Amino acid sequence: MKIKMENLVFDEKLLKLRPINSIFVSRYRQAYRSGNDLGKLLVDRKTKRIISGNHRGTALLEEYGPEHVIDVELGDFTTEQAVLERFVKENIAHGNALTGSSRRAIAQELIKEGATPEHIANLFGVAVKRIDDWAGVTVMVIGGKGGKSESLPAKRGIQPGTTMNKSEYQTHWKEDRGISVFSQAEQLTRWLENGWIDRNCDRTVVALSDLYNALGTFLENRKVA
Repeated sequence: MKIKMENLVFDEKLLKLRPINSIFVSRYRQAYRSGNDLGKLLVDRKTKRIISGNHRGTALLEEYGPEHVIDVELGDFTTEQAVLERFVKENIAHGNALTGSSRRAIAQELIKEGATPEHIANLFGVAVKRIDDWAGVTVMVIGGKGGKSESLPAKRGIQPGTTMNKSEYQTHWKEDRGISVFSQAEQLTRWLENGWIDRNCDRTVVALSDLYNALGTFLENRKVA
Protein backbone atom coordinates (compact mmCIF):
# COMPACT_ATOMS: atom_id res chain seq x y z
CA MET A 1 0.00 0.00 0.00
CA LYS A 2 1.22 3.48 -0.86
CA ILE A 3 0.77 6.24 1.72
CA LYS A 4 2.00 9.77 2.42
CA MET A 5 4.38 10.24 5.33
CA GLU A 6 2.01 12.76 6.91
CA ASN A 7 -0.66 10.06 7.22
CA LEU A 8 1.53 7.70 9.22
CA VAL A 9 1.32 7.69 13.02
CA PHE A 10 4.45 7.65 15.17
CA ASP A 11 3.13 5.91 18.27
CA GLU A 12 4.21 7.69 21.48
CA LYS A 13 4.10 4.49 23.51
CA LEU A 14 6.43 2.61 21.17
CA LEU A 15 8.75 5.61 20.91
CA LYS A 16 8.91 5.79 24.69
CA LEU A 17 9.77 2.10 24.91
CA ARG A 18 12.46 2.49 22.25
CA PRO A 19 13.53 6.14 21.87
CA ILE A 20 14.71 7.41 18.50
CA ASN A 21 18.49 7.32 18.11
CA SER A 22 19.55 10.34 16.05
CA ILE A 23 22.77 8.63 14.96
CA PHE A 24 20.87 5.84 13.21
CA VAL A 25 18.42 8.35 11.71
CA SER A 26 21.38 10.20 10.20
CA ARG A 27 22.76 6.94 8.79
CA TYR A 28 19.42 6.03 7.28
CA ARG A 29 19.03 9.49 5.71
CA GLN A 30 22.40 9.06 4.04
CA ALA A 31 21.38 5.61 2.82
CA TYR A 32 18.14 6.91 1.31
CA ARG A 33 20.04 9.81 -0.25
CA SER A 34 22.34 7.26 -1.89
CA GLY A 35 19.39 5.39 -3.36
CA ASN A 36 19.43 2.39 -0.99
CA ASP A 37 16.25 0.45 -0.24
CA LEU A 38 15.95 -0.14 3.52
CA GLY A 39 12.75 -2.15 3.28
CA LYS A 40 9.10 -1.38 3.91
CA LEU A 41 7.78 0.06 7.14
CA LEU A 42 5.30 -2.21 8.94
CA VAL A 43 2.06 -0.31 9.59
CA ASP A 44 -1.12 -1.22 11.45
CA ARG A 45 -3.86 -1.44 8.82
CA LYS A 46 -6.52 0.15 11.03
CA THR A 47 -4.65 2.92 12.87
CA LYS A 48 -1.79 3.54 10.38
CA ARG A 49 0.65 3.63 13.28
CA ILE A 50 4.17 2.43 12.58
CA ILE A 51 4.84 -0.92 14.26
CA SER A 52 8.30 -1.43 12.80
CA GLY A 53 10.42 1.25 11.16
CA ASN A 54 10.21 4.33 13.38
CA HIS A 55 13.86 5.16 12.73
CA ARG A 56 13.46 4.70 8.99
CA GLY A 57 10.20 6.64 9.07
CA THR A 58 11.87 9.51 10.92
CA ALA A 59 14.69 9.51 8.38
CA LEU A 60 12.25 9.55 5.45
CA LEU A 61 10.23 12.36 7.00
CA GLU A 62 13.32 14.48 7.67
CA GLU A 63 14.85 13.77 4.27
CA TYR A 64 11.81 14.09 1.99
CA GLY A 65 9.05 15.83 3.99
CA PRO A 66 5.42 15.00 4.89
CA GLU A 67 4.17 14.87 1.26
CA HIS A 68 6.55 12.05 0.34
CA VAL A 69 4.77 8.83 -0.67
CA ILE A 70 6.17 5.43 0.31
CA ASP A 71 5.10 1.80 -0.05
CA VAL A 72 4.35 0.14 3.31
CA GLU A 73 3.55 -3.35 4.56
CA LEU A 74 0.19 -3.57 6.32
CA GLY A 75 -0.43 -5.77 9.34
CA ASP A 76 -3.50 -6.64 11.40
CA PHE A 77 -3.17 -6.47 15.19
CA THR A 78 -6.18 -7.33 17.33
CA THR A 79 -4.53 -6.71 20.71
CA GLU A 80 -1.85 -4.50 22.20
CA GLN A 81 0.05 -7.62 23.19
CA ALA A 82 0.21 -8.63 19.52
CA VAL A 83 1.63 -5.20 18.67
CA LEU A 84 4.31 -5.45 21.36
CA GLU A 85 5.30 -8.98 20.36
CA ARG A 86 5.72 -8.02 16.71
CA PHE A 87 7.61 -4.91 17.81
CA VAL A 88 10.06 -7.14 19.68
CA LYS A 89 10.47 -9.61 16.81
CA GLU A 90 11.14 -6.82 14.33
CA ASN A 91 13.74 -5.11 16.53
CA ILE A 92 15.42 -7.83 18.57
CA ALA A 93 18.36 -8.72 16.34
CA HIS A 94 19.15 -6.13 13.65
CA GLY A 95 21.97 -3.57 13.62
CA ASN A 96 20.06 -1.12 15.81
CA ALA A 97 18.96 -3.76 18.30
CA LEU A 98 16.88 -3.13 21.42
CA THR A 99 18.83 -1.81 24.40
CA GLY A 100 18.63 -3.48 27.79
CA SER A 101 16.41 -0.74 29.17
CA SER A 102 14.04 -1.01 26.19
CA ARG A 103 13.81 -4.77 26.66
CA ARG A 104 12.91 -4.33 30.32
CA ALA A 105 10.30 -1.67 29.52
CA ILE A 106 8.69 -3.79 26.79
CA ALA A 107 8.71 -6.89 29.03
CA GLN A 108 6.87 -4.95 31.72
CA GLU A 109 4.29 -3.73 29.20
CA LEU A 110 3.75 -7.30 27.98
CA ILE A 111 3.19 -8.44 31.57
CA LYS A 112 0.56 -5.70 31.96
CA GLU A 113 -1.14 -7.03 28.81
CA GLY A 114 -1.33 -10.53 30.29
CA ALA A 115 1.69 -12.27 28.77
CA THR A 116 3.36 -14.86 31.03
CA PRO A 117 7.05 -14.61 32.00
CA GLU A 118 7.65 -17.90 30.15
CA HIS A 119 6.15 -16.52 26.95
CA ILE A 120 8.14 -13.29 27.20
CA ALA A 121 11.36 -15.20 27.94
CA ASN A 122 10.84 -17.24 24.78
CA LEU A 123 10.15 -14.07 22.79
CA PHE A 124 13.43 -12.47 23.87
CA GLY A 125 15.40 -15.72 23.96
CA VAL A 126 16.39 -15.36 27.62
CA ALA A 127 15.84 -17.31 30.85
CA VAL A 128 12.59 -16.82 32.77
CA LYS A 129 14.63 -15.55 35.74
CA ARG A 130 15.85 -12.68 33.55
CA ILE A 131 12.24 -11.63 32.93
CA ASP A 132 11.55 -11.73 36.68
CA ASP A 133 14.57 -9.48 37.21
CA TRP A 134 13.41 -7.06 34.50
CA ALA A 135 9.94 -6.87 36.03
CA GLY A 136 11.44 -5.74 39.34
CA VAL A 137 13.39 -2.75 38.02
CA THR A 138 10.74 -0.04 38.48
CA VAL A 139 10.41 3.37 40.10
CA MET A 140 7.39 5.27 41.37
CA VAL A 141 6.70 8.39 39.31
CA ILE A 142 4.58 11.12 40.92
CA GLY A 143 2.36 13.14 38.60
CA GLY A 144 2.06 10.61 35.81
CA LYS A 145 -1.05 9.97 33.73
CA GLY A 146 -3.95 11.99 35.08
CA GLY A 147 -1.76 13.36 37.85
CA LYS A 148 -1.59 9.96 39.53
CA SER A 149 1.50 8.11 40.69
CA GLU A 150 2.50 5.12 38.59
CA SER A 151 5.13 2.41 38.58
CA LEU A 152 7.38 2.73 35.51
CA PRO A 153 10.43 0.85 34.22
CA ALA A 154 13.83 2.17 35.23
CA LYS A 155 17.34 1.68 33.90
CA ARG A 156 19.69 -0.72 35.63
CA GLY A 157 21.63 0.73 38.56
CA ILE A 158 18.92 2.86 40.14
CA GLN A 159 17.45 1.58 43.40
CA PRO A 160 14.11 -0.20 42.68
CA GLY A 161 11.14 1.60 44.20
CA THR A 162 12.82 5.03 44.06
CA THR A 163 10.29 7.89 43.97
CA MET A 164 10.72 10.72 41.46
CA ASN A 165 8.60 13.31 39.68
CA LYS A 166 7.68 13.18 36.00
CA SER A 167 10.43 15.58 34.93
CA GLU A 168 13.09 13.62 36.83
CA TYR A 169 11.87 10.38 35.27
CA GLN A 170 11.98 11.80 31.73
CA THR A 171 15.56 12.94 32.31
CA HIS A 172 16.48 9.56 33.81
CA TRP A 173 15.04 7.60 30.88
CA LYS A 174 16.56 9.88 28.26
CA GLU A 175 19.95 10.72 29.74
CA ASP A 176 21.03 8.07 32.23
CA ARG A 177 23.05 4.97 31.39
CA GLY A 178 22.12 1.59 32.82
CA ILE A 179 25.27 1.20 34.95
CA SER A 180 25.54 0.54 38.67
CA VAL A 181 26.71 3.41 40.89
CA PHE A 182 29.76 1.50 42.12
CA SER A 183 30.84 0.71 38.53
CA GLN A 184 30.62 4.38 37.56
CA ALA A 185 32.45 5.44 40.74
CA GLU A 186 35.20 2.83 40.29
CA GLN A 187 35.77 3.87 36.69
CA LEU A 188 35.87 7.58 37.49
CA THR A 189 38.29 6.98 40.39
CA ARG A 190 40.54 4.90 38.15
CA TRP A 191 40.55 7.56 35.44
CA LEU A 192 41.36 10.30 37.95
CA GLU A 193 44.21 8.30 39.49
CA ASN A 194 45.64 7.40 36.07
CA GLY A 195 45.47 10.98 34.81
CA TRP A 196 43.13 10.14 31.94
CA ILE A 197 40.87 13.18 32.40
CA ASP A 198 41.36 16.46 30.56
CA ARG A 199 42.10 19.08 33.23
CA ASN A 200 41.59 21.89 30.71
CA CYS A 201 37.99 21.02 29.81
CA ASP A 202 35.79 23.56 31.62
CA ARG A 203 32.69 21.37 31.34
CA THR A 204 34.53 18.45 32.94
CA VAL A 205 35.84 20.61 35.79
CA VAL A 206 32.37 22.00 36.52
CA ALA A 207 30.82 18.51 36.44
CA LEU A 208 33.49 17.16 38.80
CA SER A 209 32.97 20.11 41.16
CA ASP A 210 29.24 19.41 41.25
CA LEU A 211 29.99 15.73 41.90
CA TYR A 212 32.40 16.66 44.71
CA ASN A 213 29.73 18.76 46.44
CA ALA A 214 27.02 16.13 45.97
CA LEU A 215 29.31 13.40 47.32
CA GLY A 216 30.10 15.51 50.38
CA THR A 217 26.41 15.93 51.14
CA PHE A 218 25.66 12.24 50.52
CA LEU A 219 28.48 10.97 52.74
CA GLU A 220 27.70 13.46 55.51
CA ASN A 221 24.03 12.43 55.53
CA ARG A 222 25.08 8.77 55.62
CA LYS A 223 27.19 9.44 58.73
CA VAL A 224 24.25 11.12 60.44
CA ALA A 225 21.94 8.23 59.56
